[in-house]
Amino acid sequence: MKKIVISMGCFILLNSAYASNEPKLHMQISGDIKKTYYLCVSNAGCVNLAAGVKGKKFPITPGDVNYIFMTNAANLRMYPQPLPDSCQIEINGNQTLTVSGIITKAANDHIYIQSLRCSIA
Repeated sequence: MKKIVISMGCFILLNSAYASNEPKLHMQISGDIKKTYYLCVSNAGCVNLAAGVKGKKFPITPGDVNYIFMTNAANLRMYPQPLPDSCQIEINGNQTLTVSGIITKAANDHIYIQSLRCSIA
C-alpha cells in the first residue's frame, strides 16, 4: 500500500513539473471585446478573448505559429487575417507567446486585430 501511495505521489509531482515548463499564451488586446469573441492560435486552439485580456494565460503546444484568427461564437463566423512577421515564430518550452493589438470591426461586421503583433518572453 505504501508503495502505491509513493508511486502516485511521484506521478503527480512529475506531471506538475512538466506542466510548469509548457509554453503559455498571453493576450494584451484592447478595443470592443465581447464575451463571444475567441482568439484562435495554432498550437493553442481557440481561447476566450475576454478571459485572456483579464490576465488568464493559456497552455500552448511548442512549435511554429501557423495561423491566428478571430471567431465570433454569437454568429459562428471565423475571421482569418494574415500573420505579420512578428508572429511567424517558433515557441519552445517555458516561453510565453504574447499577442497584442486592438480589436476592430470593419463595415461588413468583420472583426480583426489591428496592429497585430506577437512577442516571445
